[in-house]
Amino acid sequence: MAQLQWKEEFSVGDAVFDADHQNLISLINRLSDANSSEDDIQWVLQQLEIYVQVHFSREEMAMKEADYPSLGEHKLEHDNFPTWLGNLKSTFGSEPDSAFHLTETIAEFLNEWLTKHILHTDMQYKNKI
Repeated sequence: MAQLQWKEEFSVGDAVFDADHQNLISLINRLSDANSSEDDIQWVLQQLEIYVQVHFSREEMAMKEADYPSLGEHKLEHDNFPTWLGNLKSTFGSEPDSAFHLTETIAEFLNEWLTKHILHTDMQYKNKI
């Protein structure tokens, strides 16, 4: 998969959230590297856990404080991510070739998350929170 580059049109209008999203792009790019090792994958999974805890709670708090009307729907999308991540972590290392297969699966999921959630759903709160 080609390396992703941050573009100004990805901005949701908040420097902290944009930095979080840029971090996610970096994680996707790290996995897209053909030389990703099992250690790289482990590190990315750990970083994704942090991302879920920090970014989602920060974003949801800002939405709540702004009385954002679609907070419930937005939170439902967020809730799917840790479920996916938990399933992935339980699968990781279960078979000798799992690291190779999971690298592609993770990168594809995160790329889809970027294009569908961040570039569509998150854009709905731009200039509103």
